[in-house]
Amino acid sequence: ATAARKEAAALRKQLAASAQVLKVISESPADVQPVLDAIVRSGQRLFGAEHTAIVLKHGDHVELRASAGLDGAKLKALRASFPRPIDHKSVSIEFVASGKIGHYADITAPGMPAYTRRTGRQTGLHGWLGVPLLHKGASIGGLVFARSERGLFSDDQVALARAFAAQAVIAIQNSQLFEETREAFERQTATAEILEVIARSPADVQPVFDAIARNAARLLAPASIGLTIREGNLLHLNAVAGPLFEDGTNWFEKAKVTYPLPFDPEESVAARAIVSGSVVEIPDVEAPGTPPRLRKLYRLGRARSSTQIPLISGDKGIGSIGVAHPQPGFRLSDKQLELMKAFAAQAVIAIENVRLLNETKEALERQTATAEILKVISSSPTDVQPTFDAIVTSAARLFGCNTAILMLEGDWLHLNAMSGANVDADRADALRGLYPIRMEPEMIAFRAIETRSIVETPDFDAPQVSERVKAIGRAGGIRSGATVPLIRDGKGIGVLSLVRTVPGFQLSDKQRALLRTFADQAVIAIENVRLFRELEERNLEVSEALERQTATAEILSVISGSPTDERPVFDAIVRSARRLCSASYSVVFLAEGGQLKLASVDGVDADGIAALHESWPRPIARDTTSGRAILDRQVVHMPDSWLDPTYTNPARDKIGLRSILTVPMFREGLPIGAVSVWRGEPKPFTERQIGLLKTFADQAVIAIENTRLFNETKEALERQTATAEILKVISESPTDVQP
Repeated sequence: ATAARKEAAALRKQLAASAQVLKVISESPADVQPVLDAIVRSGQRLFGAEHTAIVLKHGDHVELRASAGLDGAKLKALRASFPRPIDHKSVSIEFVASGKIGHYADITAPGMPAYTRRTGRQTGLHGWLGVPLLHKGASIGGLVFARSERGLFSDDQVALARAFAAQAVIAIQNSQLFEETREAFERQTATAEILEVIARSPADVQPVFDAIARNAARLLAPASIGLTIREGNLLHLNAVAGPLFEDGTNWFEKAKVTYPLPFDPEESVAARAIVSGSVVEIPDVEAPGTPPRLRKLYRLGRARSSTQIPLISGDKGIGSIGVAHPQPGFRLSDKQLELMKAFAAQAVIAIENVRLLNETKEALERQTATAEILKVISSSPTDVQPTFDAIVTSAARLFGCNTAILMLEGDWLHLNAMSGANVDADRADALRGLYPIRMEPEMIAFRAIETRSIVETPDFDAPQVSERVKAIGRAGGIRSGATVPLIRDGKGIGVLSLVRTVPGFQLSDKQRALLRTFADQAVIAIENVRLFRELEERNLEVSEALERQTATAEILSVISGSPTDERPVFDAIVRSARRLCSASYSVVFLAEGGQLKLASVDGVDADGIAALHESWPRPIARDTTSGRAILDRQVVHMPDSWLDPTYTNPARDKIGLRSILTVPMFREGLPIGAVSVWRGEPKPFTERQIGLLKTFADQAVIAIENTRLFNETKEALERQTATAEILKVISESPTDVQP
């Protein structure tokens, strides 16, 4: 009966212990440690063991996860002996590796492994039981019971140990399943959040980068995350996240001050990953062979290991996501690595989305700009300046820089149009003050025209740039630029220049094509204006020729209709001359007895006529253009009478004479007068107008000669008629002389 009572009490204790462990399992589905602690405490109590422990496999090592019974120096020594390699020569590891129970009456007995015997002597432990933790037939760890009493544990105790081991496995699997479920949910949540940001930010990749870094840092804590993007030969740090230091910053924020970095695979793990297109791991940055710059960078962030996951677009690396961990030897698990690759793919999707959107936007902007410029070209056929202004304005907006058009006039380069965000009033005045500039071989514009190609200047302060170009750059605050020539009929006529206030400006292939389009449009505008002006000139010539013919015909008609009076002819001449020569006044003078008298005037009001009659008749002298024309027997063209001190005609100030053109009239070498046209402004007459006035002078001479001949003929007829009448009277009155 006593034995039965003891057995029942022991069974109640076992059941209570099992119930307690099961309760802890149910209360800690996400954390296995409380379960492991409860198992070692219950096992120590039920087995009367001085020491109980649970060890778990982790890779190729075994870690101590829970312990009960030992304290002080013994416990410290035990913990210091872990982790141990799976092939460690001790019974405490062998049973885990083999997956079989290890059961020994005395671990200090001869034949036991040396390490085990030494441990038993140090701890005073002898009886030892190790039960493996088996999951699907594979060992994942072990449950150890050790006591100072020599001898084997009872079968009931071994069975109870197996039950505790099974409970530990259940707890571990529950925790793993819970953790896997939680991690999967967190990964899905992070992925969904990033996809939402991608959808919400189709034109800006930065929010996506920030979301990726933030979620990666949360899921991989305590790691720090940095997302880098390659731009040409530089590596830029675009997003950072991770645990904070005492000053409120994280490692990548401290490292950000060192960016951008040269893209050098020898010095940068990120560059190495981008070039290789594969994951690159640095287990310990303090290990020999680590580049000094990389070691310094990681020391700055108190990191010891690094993993770089490349961003691959097509077959080209464009960036990377870096994981910096404070623990040496840290490696991402397969699931973590897959997650980071998914994040990298999402970053590439965001970059590609933004690229496509920007390309569409840029294409639309280019088409809009081209259409606007063509519209200006069509609406300004006679003036190229509006087109120049539209081109530099559009180029400045699309290229994000200052833009100018410079045209060649002979050997000089003139600034014809300028636009840009950095062209303030003072800088614009400074630039305009430099022009015109004589075109010389060392100038960028000269090289662009000479080579018929775009010339890019990444840095105006570079040694190969001429001092004159550097001076222009300093005056305009220019550090880099690109220049495209304007070519018409195979000849350079100017340039279109883009400039920036920072060095390193480089054009993409699409930007070069757009720049050439703007240059072509400038040339089209120039050619259109030239052709339009030529057409206008031809039309003007035809129109003027028709007007001259009409005026000549009118004057000839007047001449034929007034054979006895030249005044109507003079009046017709002054009217036509004033209109066709674009003059303010016109006048015909006649020379009689060494004097000039007014014959006809047009364009002068009554007061002006009175003023003219006060000055004429006057002697034929050099104080008037009419007198000079007659005396010198040639046309006199005076662009501005105010500049000739010898011209003292009193009518100059009375009616306001500035530009004067006078053609003399001669008949048989003798002066008979002059025709003049006057302007109230200093505007010279054209060769065509001079020729036209000569024609009018000739017509005036014809009119005067016709009148003279008509009058002579009339006088001769009258004489003949008088003679005939007298002879008739004589014949009729032979006897009387009085009739």
